[in-house]
Amino acid sequence: MPQVMIKVGGRDFKINCGDGEEEGLHAAAMRLDSEIEILKGGEASPSGNREILIAGLMLADRLLRGEKALEVERSTLTERESEIKRLKAAAAVKPPANEGAVFSDSVNEALAEIAARTESLAASLEKMSSGSKI
Repeated sequence: MPQVMIKVGGRDFKINCGDGEEEGLHAAAMRLDSEIEILKGGEASPSGNREILIAGLMLADRLLRGEKALEVERSTLTERESEIKRLKAAAAVKPPANEGAVFSDSVNEALAEIAARTESLAASLEKMSSGSKI
């Protein structure tokens, strides 16, 4: 198990991590350190456990809010995908030979808008989920 030296709040720490996690650990330590600098307001004051704790809590709060937002977006995407499946299934049903289904332009435009918004939402979620890995 690799050991990594990180610096947070002006203090050095030796941390064990899994193989391949070194880069992510360094990035996380740098992010935590930058939060501590924000708390200190750029002043050179000794960093204590309280500053490290508050900075960690600030980052955890951001993470939790991001996870909640992602869950809402996933739920919306699931609903839209279900609606698309329902619409596709309805479109696949052939009307009797003597009756042709004709949709008005406004219905066709609404369906096209729903499809475009769903694809946009799926792309946004994909970008969010691929960028959230530490």
